[in-house]
Amino acid sequence: MEDKICCFTGRRNIPEEYSEMVYSRLEEEIHKAVKDGFTCFISGFASGTDLMASEIVLNLRDKCKGVRLVAYLPYKERKNSKKIQDLLQLCDDIKPCSDRYFKGCYHKRNRQMVDACQKVIAVTDGKEGGGTGYTIDYARKKNVDIEIIKFGDDNK
Repeated sequence: MEDKICCFTGRRNIPEEYSEMVYSRLEEEIHKAVKDGFTCFISGFASGTDLMASEIVLNLRDKCKGVRLVAYLPYKERKNSKKIQDLLQLCDDIKPCSDRYFKGCYHKRNRQMVDACQKVIAVTDGKEGGGTGYTIDYARKKNVDIEIIKFGDDNK
C-alpha cells in the first residue's frame, strides 16, 4: 500500500504570543491526518512552522507505527543550525531538491513537496506573499487538500 503523504508550509517567524496556539493546532491537525491514514509527513526544514511540525511528527512517530518524516531541503548543503542538523539525523529520508543554491530553489522545493502529497497543513498570519502564500496558491491550483491554521490579531 502506498503512503498517504502530507506536507507542511508556514511562516518562519511566529510571534511568541501565538506559538503555543500554533503548536497545539499543528499537533491536532497532524493527529487528525494520522487518523485519516496519512503516514508520511514532509517538512521543508525552515525555521518556525516546519521545525515545529517536524518535532511533533517525530514525537508521534515514537507512538504510531509506520509514521515517517521526510526532509525536503531546497539544496543539498542547507543545514544551518545545530537544531536543524540534529532533527535531520532523526528523519527517515532526506531529499535535497537541488545540488546547490540558486534563485528560486525554495519555490522549487515547495512545488516538489506539494506535487508529492495529498494534503498540506499551512500556518499563516493571512498576509499575502512569501513562500507560504506561494505554496498555498500552488496547492490550490493542484487541487491538493489544504488545512489552514491562522494566527495573528485578525485571527483570534
